[in-house]
Amino acid sequence: MPDDVDVSAPEKDNPATETVAVETAAVETADSPVDAPAEEKAVAPDWPEDWRDKLAKGDEKARKRLDRFQSPADVLRSWQKLEKRMSSGEVKAKLPDNATDEQLAAWRKDNGIPEKPDGYLDALPKGLVIGDEDKPLLEGYLARVHGKNVSPEVVAETLDWYYAQQEETIAAQAAADKEQEQAAADALRAEWGGEYRANINSIKAFLSSAPADDNGKPLADLLMGARLADGTPFGSNPAALRWMARLASEANPAGFVSPGVGASQADSVAAEIAKIEGIMRSDRNAYNKDTKMQERLRVLYAAEEKLKG
Repeated sequence: MPDDVDVSAPEKDNPATETVAVETAAVETADSPVDAPAEEKAVAPDWPEDWRDKLAKGDEKARKRLDRFQSPADVLRSWQKLEKRMSSGEVKAKLPDNATDEQLAAWRKDNGIPEKPDGYLDALPKGLVIGDEDKPLLEGYLARVHGKNVSPEVVAETLDWYYAQQEETIAAQAAADKEQEQAAADALRAEWGGEYRANINSIKAFLSSAPADDNGKPLADLLMGARLADGTPFGSNPAALRWMARLASEANPAGFVSPGVGASQADSVAAEIAKIEGIMRSDRNAYNKDTKMQERLRVLYAAEEKLKG
């Protein structure tokens, strides 16, 4: 054996030595408790597997709803949330079928429904005023919605919309009436020419002689404010105005506005004839030059004959 050999170190290239080392390592690994798998412990469930069936008790719908929950604890939490919403007023109890008067009154109180239909008026939108002419219709509407237990918020919103629509309709009607009035005036100015204003004044004078109705309203205002079947105002219809001008001419052939106080139409015609005849006598030359005065006298003579006969 050479002196420079270290007998304490294993031989590096000795197969026998390597085999022993591997077997030794294998034994140590197999017996080591550090890398051994942990034993599974059996844990008892908190609820039986058929807890949904036990809770449903044969109710198929309830059983199907229970499939949404993972455990009875989830059912409890869901119930607690619902209870909180109900106590806060977020969820209201349903009105019982065939409720008694006492039950209905209590339910309405809990849900903010007024005790009587006119209680809805306490929640009208700001600035909304109900006119006297609308009150009968409004009373019927409020009685209807109160019977259906409609909330005051819905009633207020409905009335706000209704009166806004009314205002728009009235504004549109006024614009259409103005347009119709202008169209009628343009048509009659083209037809009557210089006699347009005289004919309109004659119509007004004729209507002013009409009496009032049983309620004291002038018939002239009622007639001129009336509407025809097509919706146009009577006083803005060219055909109606032509007819009224003809009636006015027949009733007042002289075309005067109105007789003096205590005088008749015949008296007024006679007075105007006398005035023109006086000019004829005092200033014949001026009369002969005034063709309008001459035409007026002929009209007055014809009117006098018509009034007499």
